[in-house]
Amino acid sequence: MPEMSSASQWRLDVACSLAEQYATLEHVAGVMVGGSPARGQADRFSDIELLVVWSSAPTEEERGAVISAAGGDLHRLYPYDATEAIWEDLYFMGRDASDEPFSGCQVEIGHHLRETLDATITRILEQPQTDEALLNLLAGIFDGRILWGETVLRPWKERVAVYPSSLQHAVIGRYGIIDHFWRWQMYVERGNNLAELYAHFTSVIHHMCHLILALNRRYFGGWKWLDATLQQCEIKPERIRERLPQIFQVPPAEAASLLAQLVDETFALVEQHIEGIDVARMRHIFHWQRPLWAERPPLRLPID
Repeated sequence: MPEMSSASQWRLDVACSLAEQYATLEHVAGVMVGGSPARGQADRFSDIELLVVWSSAPTEEERGAVISAAGGDLHRLYPYDATEAIWEDLYFMGRDASDEPFSGCQVEIGHHLRETLDATITRILEQPQTDEALLNLLAGIFDGRILWGETVLRPWKERVAVYPSSLQHAVIGRYGIIDHFWRWQMYVERGNNLAELYAHFTSVIHHMCHLILALNRRYFGGWKWLDATLQQCEIKPERIRERLPQIFQVPPAEAASLLAQLVDETFALVEQHIEGIDVARMRHIFHWQRPLWAERPPLRLPID
């Protein structure tokens, strides 16, 4: 665990104060702070993320009352999202020297029903789910600091502390399929389309990093702290943190070669550490090159 940054400490202090306000509400069962403040690595870009667990559905009056009592500047209380099973609030705490509204630190609240969140955690762990949003939820619980409701939240933290092998295999099975790598040549030849070239490289890097996270039994926590995340992974290609930025600093052909080498090294680590994964198929898909034809193929066209 890194040393607590000063930016983390005052954000944690604010989070604790807000948790005390939420704890006064009858149906709040627990409050947890997540994200970079919980990990002790917050910087000036960081917001404050709270997970609030309810025994029954919160009302807008209840949600707004906490913000008002804390002196926050409300941006919006979002309606219930049935797909994500969440109510979200966005507001700002504190103000700059001008005392202008919405000039303070951004606060994001995720309100969850206890029963629903418990079922979601069970589903992800027992029937492996590989969507980034669901994995990010578990990462938030894993990293989160309990501010109130120890008896409710502690069992969830203990459950997610064990990253199951079934989830590891599912993540590798999904993100180990890295298709169409050959397209980098197409983007270069079609007018040096650097926007799509680097988007393509970034997509490949994301797939590769999902494999590294699964190798280390770590939940996906987003891309904002990629370097710090890789630093905490023991199983990874050598010097990956120094090699990744080079991909965006050298000519495209050299960048493609550097990236392909990193992917191959990651595949080798999967092969070394995990049984039952068809790494040969992953390599074949990644390195497959579509036949390229400026002139027509000489044989078996219907016009012959």
